[in-house]
Amino acid sequence: MNFIKTVPTKVLLTAILAAVSYTTHASGADEPSGSSVTIRYDDLNLSVPADVASLKQRVSRAAEQVCADQYGSDPIGRTLWQSCVRRTTEKTLAQVKWPEK
Repeated sequence: MNFIKTVPTKVLLTAILAAVSYTTHASGADEPSGSSVTIRYDDLNLSVPADVASLKQRVSRAAEQVCADQYGSDPIGRTLWQSCVRRTTEKTLAQVKWPEK
């Protein structure tokens, strides 16, 4: 059984990534500014560990994409990019509606 197959669920993470990037950029943190990526996860069953791992990987890849253009390739830029990816991934996953156990 798949977890919540609705249109809002399909675009939920897009809104989350966009909101995270807007609010953190406005506060001057090392987060993306105004970019967003759609992450579909209506094909995943979030009560299955392998599907949870797939979702986390999708969110991490999307965070990498959203953060990509924000920083240069020098060591400081790379460090800021890694921080951006980590924080964006954590904030996005924290807002996922996980199934009740």
